[in-house]
Amino acid sequence: MEASPSSTNYGPIRLATLVEVSGKENPYLNLLYSERNKGTLRFEKWPGIRFRWFLRRKVRDDVLHLHWPSYYYSGPRRLRFVWRIMVHSLFLLLVRLRGTKVIWTMHNLYPHDMKYQRLEWVGRVATLAFTNAVIAHDEKMLEAVRREFVFRRPGFVLPLMSYVGEYPDEVTKDAARKRLQISDDAFVYLAFGWVRPYKGIELILEAFRRVRRPGDRLIIAGDPIPKSYGKQLDQMIGTDSQVIRMFQFIPHSDVQVLFKASNVAVLASAERFNSAAAMLALSFGRPILAPSKCVPPSIETGVAAFIYDPDSPGELERAMREAPSKFVEDRADDIRRTIADRSPEAIAERFISILQKVCGRSTEDNAK
Repeated sequence: MEASPSSTNYGPIRLATLVEVSGKENPYLNLLYSERNKGTLRFEKWPGIRFRWFLRRKVRDDVLHLHWPSYYYSGPRRLRFVWRIMVHSLFLLLVRLRGTKVIWTMHNLYPHDMKYQRLEWVGRVATLAFTNAVIAHDEKMLEAVRREFVFRRPGFVLPLMSYVGEYPDEVTKDAARKRLQISDDAFVYLAFGWVRPYKGIELILEAFRRVRRPGDRLIIAGDPIPKSYGKQLDQMIGTDSQVIRMFQFIPHSDVQVLFKASNVAVLASAERFNSAAAMLALSFGRPILAPSKCVPPSIETGVAAFIYDPDSPGELERAMREAPSKFVEDRADDIRRTIADRSPEAIAERFISILQKVCGRSTEDNAK
């Protein structure tokens, strides 16, 4: 049998990123760059856009992997924004001249809380000008990137991974509800993750108040960004006893309590492509109510999801009203099976395959 391109032939791929890798908030990057890659990857975090450090660096990395470059090229004022785009572009030019490939995983079309969309467009086009390949989490996102930014270089699809087995998952539903002081017969909606304006928490709260029954509960859990947004939601919720607010960072050990206590997770961000919160809910065996962009293409309305059109008035409200009849039965095992092909091991293996293609270490060519 002919040997396939691997670390045996070429040695490990030297991959760098500018992003802090920490499992405190989301284990995604840790899992992607982890030892699961079996010696095929040598990972390093660069200290940011530092010209002197980079020019003195003697090692040539194979790939610089970008995730959220807007943190480096955007600015609070227009002139500062333009200046930072120029600095960012010059840095990427030097990276390319060094012989390092640049790959960008575009998690969303634009930053969630952008201030200047035209300048964001310029910043993204400038970044793509120095990018060898783009990774998106599904075909819809990849097509949107090509259409919006006229990108013609190789593109690859790398789905969001599941988190089955990556979070503690020992607590029972009864124990979780007892800890949160929720009755056994309550139907519980959960809005989990960073509490940020683009997520439409107000829409979820308003829809819940229109459809709720006396025993129903809505949990809103996550750290508010900015803090003023949390205060705004606090005022909206007031003394409503059917809404449980947990405006704080949720430790990994406590995430299971929220999902085990809930019947369904709710998302309301219409402009968002994909959602780690949706994958986390499915990983805990909880169905989701979500706009179509937030849902993996393999998930259809059924046992694992109620997919609604966010542009259609009243759709979120309809989804929340019908949820108690659709998702009263706990079918966690069936839901987890819908994302069985997205294990961290499988996604890490696909990621290495993409790196090998971009670096010319593979004879396969599955770029889109």
